[in-house]
This record gives sequence, structure tokens and C-alpha cells, in this order.
Amino acid sequence: MKRLALVLALLAVAGPAAAQAPTPAPSDSIFKLLRALSDSTDADFGAATVEFDTTGLDTLVASALTRPATPPPARHVRSLYPVLNYNRTSGAIVGAGYHVGSQPTGFLDLQGSYATSAKLGRYAFAYRKTLRAPAGPIPALQAMAAGRIGRRERLDLELRYAREMLPMMPEHADPDAGGVGTLMTGTNAQSVFERRGFSGALALWKGDWLVRAGVTHAQEKALPIATTYSFFGDEADVPENTAADADDFTEPFAQVGFLRRDWDFAGIVAAHGTGDRRRLRGAVGKAWRLGSSFKLGTEFEAGATAAAAPRQRRFEIGGAKAVPSLPYGEGGTDHLMVAHFELTGAQDVLQALRFPHPQWLVLYPSVFMDYGSTWDDPAGRDVVFSKPPGQNWRGAAGGGFSWRLGIPEPDVTMRMWMAWPVGPRGGDPQFNFTVGRTFELVGRL
Repeated sequence: MKRLALVLALLAVAGPAAAQAPTPAPSDSIFKLLRALSDSTDADFGAATVEFDTTGLDTLVASALTRPATPPPARHVRSLYPVLNYNRTSGAIVGAGYHVGSQPTGFLDLQGSYATSAKLGRYAFAYRKTLRAPAGPIPALQAMAAGRIGRRERLDLELRYAREMLPMMPEHADPDAGGVGTLMTGTNAQSVFERRGFSGALALWKGDWLVRAGVTHAQEKALPIATTYSFFGDEADVPENTAADADDFTEPFAQVGFLRRDWDFAGIVAAHGTGDRRRLRGAVGKAWRLGSSFKLGTEFEAGATAAAAPRQRRFEIGGAKAVPSLPYGEGGTDHLMVAHFELTGAQDVLQALRFPHPQWLVLYPSVFMDYGSTWDDPAGRDVVFSKPPGQNWRGAAGGGFSWRLGIPEPDVTMRMWMAWPVGPRGGDPQFNFTVGRTFELVGRL
């Protein structure tokens, strides 16, 4: 009993001390963490120019995505994903895709879908394998996707066989070929065609350069309208689908791209086919900082195709990525020239308006101007260089907001712009909501 009493006495003395709350940790919050990762703003507009942050996208690029990594295990990666779209030539498109593989064996991507109104099946089989990676095994998340300039050197083999729907003027098309707009209003004028065939290529990413070359064997044909249904549109306003020319071909293709993020400079030159199927296109983009709070982005695009090239290889100028006051499908000629100017501020619009918003939602103010022309050579010549007629120039100007999403890649940006026509042939006022890249006309490098 005496021992028990002694133990109880000791517990009574130690109890209050043990029950005391521990010393609280220094105060912290997710907002302080986000502020500490605000180097995206510094990289875009100069050091310490603004107070808001952009969730540290540049830190992720420099560290998490590009730092040396230990070799990933040689295990298979498997993923299942849906395939969903809508188009007036197909109706609802429903299906699934399956991605499987590992770095030693390569990655296989299988897709299958069904167009409910056209009653047509779609499929795609794609295989990619890294043949050479001098710096050692590539981290699994990077090896699953195509390479990118600035990450690391690699040489890939790319094989693909598909029966698929492709948009006219693919460089200016939306990622879904206008599927959402068509389903909502029915008036989206992005025309599509069918291609069935095989392509094989080698792609090299080295330093600041991308070089891709290969061959395509395919058949192309027009697609008729299969449905005029939309949620809110009038069936009488549904535009026709531009008919592609029937084509059966085997041809080479090549692409050279250059990107220096520290220069804010990028460019690309691409060539497809020979003879009557020849198509050449180039684009270049450059950005400049104006003082500490503004950035001016410029892009220039030009293209030429053979005078007798199929309709699906010819150039168009309308749509959100070119002259947004003009509809998709404007043009269809053998030459193209476009200039794009975009001025973006470093101010957080929502913060300036004292509007409550999440720390990661940073809307930049931006204004833009586009000017361009599509034309057939006045003399009907089959030439690369041709002077555009003066009356063919079209323009648009406007503004709105830009939001750097950073998903799935750091330079992906959402733009919400109102566009007004410039000049009597500039089209009509249009609201544009697009998701693209910093240099939209250059594309992914």
C-alpha cells in the first residue's frame, strides 16, 4: 500500500506538467507558402515587381520536372481514360483509351470510340519508345509523354495507326475541334475530315532544338453532316462542313523547332509532302518586357501550299487563334500571313478590385491585335513566295483577361477576350474563351 501511495503521489505531481499544452509552432499558412513560390511573376515581369504570386510554376519546372532523378523502376504503367467529344459530322463520340508500358519496352496508347449519329467507329494505336537518352533513364512521368525542349536530350521512335477525325487548318483549331461550342450552340464552324492511315517518325530533342522527320501513308475523305442537334442553337443556323478532297498518299514530313525560354523566343518550320501536296508553314514568337509591369508578346505566321493542293491542306484565317472576329473556315487559299500582338499587365485584377478570390486565381489584364491575310497567288503560280493583295487584309482588336493555368504544362494559359473587327471586312464582334500556350501560333515545343 505504501508503494502504491508513493506511485500515486508521483503521478499527481507529474500530471499537471504532462498535461500542459506544448509550445505552439510558429504561425504559418498556405498563403505564406504560395508567396514564397512567387518566382513566376519575377521571371515574367522582373524581380519584385508585384505582390501576388502564380503558385510557383517556374520553381516546379526548374526543380521538380528537370532536376536529375534516380532511375525509375522498370515497371509497367497502366491507365484507363474516357474518350468523349461531339461534332456535327459525328454526333456524340464516346469511348475509352488505355495507356500501358514502361521505359524499357516503350508505351502503347490504344483508343476506341463510336460516333453515335454517323454510326462510325474510331480507333487509334500509338507506340512511343525512347531509343536514346544520354543522361540516363528518364523519369516515368516524362517518359510517358513526348519530349519537350529544355527538359533533357532524348531520341524517340513514334508509330501511329488511326482512323480519326481531323480539323481543317489544325494549327488554328481548338483542341476538341470545336466540340463544346457545337454541342452548346451548333454554330461552331470548325470543319473536319476523316483520315485513315499510318505514320512513323523519329523525334530528337537536343539543347534548344527539336527535329522530327518521318513518313505518312493515309487516305482522306470528306465527312457529311450527321446531326444538327445542340442545346441552345437553332438548327437552321448550323453551318455546312467544308468538304475535303478525296486523297490517297504516301509522303515525307519534317519539322524543326527552336525554343529559348530565357530569351522569350520560339520558332518552328514544318514541311509536308511534295508536288501537288506540298505544304510549308513557319511561325516565330518573341516577347519583350516593357518596364517592370508589362510584357509585349508578338507572333508572326506564314504558309504556302501547292496551287492544286487538296482543300484540307489549304490555309484559313478565322478563329480564336488567328483573327478572332472572323469565323472558322475563312479563307481556304494557298497562302497565309498572320501577325499577333498581345500586351499583358502584371496586375492582379481581382485583387485590385478587392474581390475575394483564391490565392491561385490570378487574372492578368491583356489587350491584343491580330492582322492577317489568306490569298491565292494572283498569277496562279505554284510558288512559295507571293505578295498578298491589299484588299485581302483582315484585322481584329480587343482585350480581356489571361490566367496562367500551368496544367498540364507550365506555359498553358486561359484567355477570355472580346474581339472587335478592324476595318470593313474584319468580321463581327466575338467573345472568345480559349486555352492555349504562351506562343499559340508556334505551338508545343
